Amino acid sequence: MNDLLKVLDMSEDEQYLWVKNWQDKNCIKNRAMAFISLADLAFRLRDEVVTNQGEIAWHKAEVIVCEYMGKATCWISHYGQPIHWIIAALKAKEQK
Repeated sequence: MNDLLKVLDMSEDEQYLWVKNWQDKNCIKNRAMAFISLADLAFRLRDEVVTNQGEIAWHKAEVIVCEYMGKATCWISHYGQPIHWIIAALKAKEQK
């Protein structure tokens, strides 16, 4: 469960490589998602979670990421980088 959160401790270069590796492994069905920016991927994953699992699942995952980062629960919505949104979306999917 915390493996995803550990990505947030990586350098930006390592995070980028981790996301690209994740995309290569998980976007086989939708190859278009393998070639989008990190920001687009973050929004698409967030939208997928909200559509399939609901707003509550998204907000619970946001809180997990914010707590891990030692930030207030609204931090991710205002200041979070795409990697924070990606990890929150994957955490929400993980908790399905």
